[in-house]
Amino acid sequence: MALLAVLLVTGSGQGASKGTFGPLKARESNALFVPGELIVQFEGGVSLSARSDALDGAQVVESLGPPGLVLVRLEEAASVTASAARLTGEAAIAFAEPNFIGHYLQVPPNDTRYAELWGLNQASDADIDAPEAWATTTGSNTVIVGVADSGVTWDHPDLAGNIWVNDDDLGDDTDDDNNGFVDDFRGWDFSEDDNDPRDLLGHGTHVAGTIGAVGNNAMGVTGVNQDVALMPLRIGTNTGINTADVISGFAYACNNGADVVNGSFGIGKSLAMANLMKSVACQNTLFVFAAGNDGVFLTNNTPATNAYPCELHRPAPHGFSVPNIVCVAASTKGDALSFFSNRGPAAVHLAAPGGNGSGTPSLEILSTWPGYETVVAADNMETAGTWGDPINPNPPPSADKAWLQRPGPATSGANALTDSSGLYANSVFQTIRNMTGYDLDGEFGCLLKFQARIATESNFDFFGVFAGGTTTANDEEILALSGTTQGAFIPLEADLSAFGDTNPVYVRFFLDSDFSNVADGAYVDDVSVDCIQPGAEGYNAIAGTSMASPHVAGVAGLIWSAGLCGAGDNACVRAHLQSTADRIGGTGRFWIHGRLNACRAVGGTGC
Repeated sequence: MALLAVLLVTGSGQGASKGTFGPLKARESNALFVPGELIVQFEGGVSLSARSDALDGAQVVESLGPPGLVLVRLEEAASVTASAARLTGEAAIAFAEPNFIGHYLQVPPNDTRYAELWGLNQASDADIDAPEAWATTTGSNTVIVGVADSGVTWDHPDLAGNIWVNDDDLGDDTDDDNNGFVDDFRGWDFSEDDNDPRDLLGHGTHVAGTIGAVGNNAMGVTGVNQDVALMPLRIGTNTGINTADVISGFAYACNNGADVVNGSFGIGKSLAMANLMKSVACQNTLFVFAAGNDGVFLTNNTPATNAYPCELHRPAPHGFSVPNIVCVAASTKGDALSFFSNRGPAAVHLAAPGGNGSGTPSLEILSTWPGYETVVAADNMETAGTWGDPINPNPPPSADKAWLQRPGPATSGANALTDSSGLYANSVFQTIRNMTGYDLDGEFGCLLKFQARIATESNFDFFGVFAGGTTTANDEEILALSGTTQGAFIPLEADLSAFGDTNPVYVRFFLDSDFSNVADGAYVDDVSVDCIQPGAEGYNAIAGTSMASPHVAGVAGLIWSAGLCGAGDNACVRAHLQSTADRIGGTGRFWIHGRLNACRAVGGTGC
């Protein structure tokens, strides 16, 4: 037995030239039933001799438990189906049937929030049939999917096991693989030019989770791929992206073997970007892009400036005929077009779940998000002297119009920060500043969080936040809002991630009005600071075509993991994605092929 095992593993002995020898694997079979066997139920009270006569040469192998139910082996070369029909006609036999071969059914993964992932599976079947696809393949870590985005929280507990690893770089302050990137063992940050592509915004982490959050780990969510290699490509900061960083990220992905790159962003029409995607380096990579959230109908006669790089697959003048692109619109939980989604069969290939855009979590797309911890506890404005403004460059005309801690509408306690005791004045710019700066040394990805009730003249008068150091010289506007919250307090956030190296950090709430029309202004309460906690678990439900495209990128990965297309054959993958889509309402009008179906795309059954 030991010798046999050695021979099987090593492939030693004569005849080795007939083929290669690799790891042992089971023989695959599409057989519906066991050859040469039937299950036979005899009528009650039939003698052994009568049973033998009825079987006519077939032999009982074993009793199966219930009286008269046996497993029978047929004579050599006997047809299973014909024998079953013939024996069922015998007086002594109640019925005979094949010994069918079954397949293990994929049970729902044990991820604790799986039931909330309606885009993957829901009772109405307005989903991509992910569980049915997983009966064929749950993915493979040999398939690399690049996430070109705001970064990826690579140490998120629900992502870490599926983060791509560059085995050719040892992390020793040396460019071991000579690819121009030192210690790029988990991707690259093209915005900051370093080897930490960590996400400080959340968007890229959300996209990554839909593509490939670890499945069946009794935690959070699962991605379309339960097993995959996610390549983090940070191509933008919290304030935006640029074409140069996008091109650098795409080139890196192609040169490092990415099978798929997901781009959930919009940017200007770039010939350089198009030429790269059509180049030899990228010809084996499939690019999946979000169609955009402008609600634009894209036609052959209407230039589209809101849907690049998605639209680069179109011929000139609107595109550059890039063949290896799939453009994705967003569909709702009810299988309708999401109101915000760009659409039009001239440009959009597929729809995929992207959410309703209503802000209701159960109607949006749930996925991974950076985990935060509170580093500055909430100030409920009950302590006098914690806020003032000794550096206000333009004092208001009277004290009663200045920002103060005032009794009035509040979310906790009696006080709130308020820009005035009544209506604000015309032509003022007034602020209030925290008197004790925030110590954010060593922190990153921080958010100023607060509750606000706002009423300003729309598009002309603004409430917002500045942040900076000890002087106003480096203050930056990090939030500016106009309009009304309809008399309600709402939670708001302002991005402090750019001030991680500034200590202390001061923030100023401002009210900026023009020369006409006034309103009640702003009330601010419960001000705190949260920062990203390394290795923490977070989740969020949001909507957008950004959430739709990673469903398609994920299924592209499943197609390759199922072995349906050869390495680099993205034309084959695109054909599977498009030809198997469900032709829901809007097909032919809003998109060419229909809504994504993962099960049919991987050649599954029961779709």
